[in-house]
Amino acid sequence: TCSRVLRCKCNGHASECVKNSGGQLVCRCKHNTEGADCQVCKPFYNDRPWRRATADNANECLPCDCNGKSSECFFDAELYRATGHGGHCRNCADNTDGPNCERCLDYFYREQSGRCLACSCNSIGSESPQCDSRGVCACKPGVTGEKCDRCQPGYHSLTEAGCRPCSCSPSGSTQECDVSTGQCRCKDNVEGFSCDRCKLGFFNLDPNNPQGCLPCFCFQHSSVCDSADGYSVHAVSSSFLRDDEQWSGQRRDGSSVPVQWSPSGQEVSLVSDDYFPIYFIAPGTHTHTHL
Repeated sequence: TCSRVLRCKCNGHASECVKNSGGQLVCRCKHNTEGADCQVCKPFYNDRPWRRATADNANECLPCDCNGKSSECFFDAELYRATGHGGHCRNCADNTDGPNCERCLDYFYREQSGRCLACSCNSIGSESPQCDSRGVCACKPGVTGEKCDRCQPGYHSLTEAGCRPCSCSPSGSTQECDVSTGQCRCKDNVEGFSCDRCKLGFFNLDPNNPQGCLPCFCFQHSSVCDSADGYSVHAVSSSFLRDDEQWSGQRRDGSSVPVQWSPSGQEVSLVSDDYFPIYFIAPGTHTHTHL
């Protein structure tokens, strides 16, 4: 009996021994240890290295801290030297990672509820598959969207290099183009891939004109026209508070037409009895406006 007692050494982690199924004496281990002689820590109790118990300190094995995301861990000596805790978790659940399952996996982010969700950054339009803490991806030039999956306004054709800027005429376009083809969106009276020319029957491509070009007026003898040398557009305004302010009217043959002044509306008008064009004549500056 004495020889059997001597073989039952429990490293201070048991106060009694029992026979196992093979008839051998083994320790009834405490302090989260196990083994015939309580010589190792139980699984998941690897936060510090196994030590013999002493009269002053039980040196019990401590559980790993996996934030409820794993039931497996191992003792990591380097981690223990750096932090004083050596439990390194394995197989973290719910897309978590780290020694304590304390962070999200690479290419995941933590939303407000605490869950780790996939970044899902667009592989073509994003600089990296990793997003920021809000789930927003870093986009290539000309690319936008939380996942970098579409071109910014004014850009088109998403490729590995990003999106290309639209090559649109500032005078004839809305400065936007089709995101797939790059075809510019033209003003009403403008045409062309880049919206750089007037439609047939229009002239004077002008960035300040909401329609882009003015309609030709060729007395129905032609639908093709162009700006004359020296042609320019000037805005002439009057308040017409007291009278017609020396505005007058004229027919095509040069004959005069009386201007009608409305003091209540503070405006002047012309009336054509025969439906032929008549024109306003501004004081000091001749600006022909077709009625």
